[in-house]
Amino acid sequence: MEEDSDCTSDLGQRTTFALNVLNIAVVWWLLPILVKLWERQPKSILDGIMYSALQASQPGAAAHYAIRASCNHEERLSLFHNGIKKSGDRANPGSPAKVPWYMVVIHILIDAGFVLYPAVSLMVKRSGCDSRVSIPMLWFYPSVPAAIFGLWITLDAKVLKLGKGWSLFGCYVAILGVGLGISIPTWLTYLDSGNTTGYFMPIFAYFYMSVPGTFFIDSNIRGPLLAFICAAIAVAARNGPVAYSALKADDEDSVKLPVPGWVDQKIFAGFYLAIGVVCSLLSLLYLYTGGMKHHLEHLKKLKVEKLMRERDEKEAEKLMEKTAAAGSDPEARNSEDR
Repeated sequence: MEEDSDCTSDLGQRTTFALNVLNIAVVWWLLPILVKLWERQPKSILDGIMYSALQASQPGAAAHYAIRASCNHEERLSLFHNGIKKSGDRANPGSPAKVPWYMVVIHILIDAGFVLYPAVSLMVKRSGCDSRVSIPMLWFYPSVPAAIFGLWITLDAKVLKLGKGWSLFGCYVAILGVGLGISIPTWLTYLDSGNTTGYFMPIFAYFYMSVPGTFFIDSNIRGPLLAFICAAIAVAARNGPVAYSALKADDEDSVKLPVPGWVDQKIFAGFYLAIGVVCSLLSLLYLYTGGMKHHLEHLKKLKVEKLMRERDEKEAEKLMEKTAAAGSDPEARNSEDR
């Protein structure tokens, strides 16, 4: 089927496609490098890239971490965007880290322009569009939660200033609201398509990316195993479908990507998939060697303390019940007196 030129307008346009590809494959590692060089902190470049990889591949975990581990709203914003809890100011090293206003603007522009606008434009299907062009483009939806979390935490830090519980609740209300706002119109728009599964899976992946799955299990074996599974699914959701579409570009019944003719789609597929694998591996590295390692250890410590406290309370209740029973039983009291 010959591709209609209107079909690539706004939803498959090469410029929009390129911005999405840059966001998923380049921005997550390039931005931390530029920021650290600008801040004259070249030794922190690797840490910045690893945290950015976590934010990209497991945004739910990054948002949960930023909100729960922060002491104030500015620190919350810094934790989500940079993974930094305290500032590097030698004169006042214990002061909370702050995100400069220009970095706030940059993050808003990236989240709104590179992610949200293309995602919203996918809900509009042009006449004459082949559904095979639209399906792979819908796989940009799994990258949207990171943008939603970023915009919400920025709004909270600068305007709302909510407590941790309400801020976390607001995050997921925003995720649910945007998810429904995307999924329902998309489903209605493509209702006449014979392959509805192709539209449900990206929406499912969108909601999956919002879940902080790595925090569900904190054992030394099952925890890392779950984190590895979450990282693998993130690659499959963010990079797999587009890479697969590019790999099968020569097939007659394949989906169509708005890739320039001079680009070898097989090379593009390999690069796109490889960069997703690297991103997820670096996110795991940050989880167990970076700043979040201490947060996970703190959560585990709190859980152990809670279990010990509950155990002590149960033992105290049993002792009180035994004492009360002994006090009400004359025979037991006489036997104790003897």
